[in-house]
Amino acid sequence: MTIPTERMRALRWGWELLEVIQKDDLVPETFKRRAELVVGRYPTPANLVDLVGSGTERLSYEVAEAIDEAGRLFEDIRRRECTNAETLRLATFTLRHFPLHGSALDQARYGTLGGLRCWLDVED
Repeated sequence: MTIPTERMRALRWGWELLEVIQKDDLVPETFKRRAELVVGRYPTPANLVDLVGSGTERLSYEVAEAIDEAGRLFEDIRRRECTNAETLRLATFTLRHFPLHGSALDQARYGTLGGLRCWLDVED
């Protein structure tokens, strides 16, 4: 089971992974393009901290959609192993606690009992 701080760490690593994917010479152009399209909507680590601190109940749909798309991209890269070893390692570690497909969208639609901090929290 993933706890909110682990999910936050995975989302932070996801931000880093999107940048790494775009620079990895072994990643196919189609995956680089997907990363480029997602990174523009994906929350930065600072955005995530601000979001949690704001007391909001839910993610915005746009943020949730970007997180979901990033997760699918990371899974595709890991499954096809079309990258260098370091990028593959980062994808594997990121996906360990990354939100499962659809769960960020569910959080945006329905919220979480106890608010967003029960789904996502700042690391100590």
